[in-house]
Amino acid sequence: MFWDYAGGELTNWCVHLIDIVHWALGVDAPLSAASSGGKPFGSYGVMLQGTLGTLFIDRGGYEIIPQATAHAEKVSQSYREAFDDLSGLGMYYTSDTVSERGTTSLQHMPHVRNFLDCIKTRALPTGDIEIGHRSTAVCHLGNIAFRTGLKILWDARSEKITNSREANELLTRPYRAPWRLAGMEG
Repeated sequence: MFWDYAGGELTNWCVHLIDIVHWALGVDAPLSAASSGGKPFGSYGVMLQGTLGTLFIDRGGYEIIPQATAHAEKVSQSYREAFDDLSGLGMYYTSDTVSERGTTSLQHMPHVRNFLDCIKTRALPTGDIEIGHRSTAVCHLGNIAFRTGLKILWDARSEKITNSREANELLTRPYRAPWRLAGMEG
């Protein structure tokens, strides 16, 4: 949890989930990043919000929360009217979908099998290094946005932050002598 050596929970767990977001949205990178927070407790995961509801995904499974539509009707029984915010309307909610929850994910062993098969066949794995790079970059962008307090704009092609020199400088850091990586000096 030290900035010099790691990036907190964002780079610890988020990197394992961002590929799902990219896949679901049909994109390879964000256009921008904004961040706030601290050290919250509770579950980690990804929420995808759509017009029919919300899908929450984590390593333990998934949950579908339907989008409710509010309806109001004039009620005729006076005792009920008194309990509906004194508006005289009866409120009820409907949804086009139903709640659903899956409490397990059987993807670990197929993931391992895919990796081992790719070692043997030299095929590209389902989660290849480029997908890992793009997922990791998103986590770093979130941390940079958090550290600078800015909404940053991201050009994925050039891998540069386009609206802040300060934020862009956080994409790399100085190497400790005598180590260096050619082309990454700043």
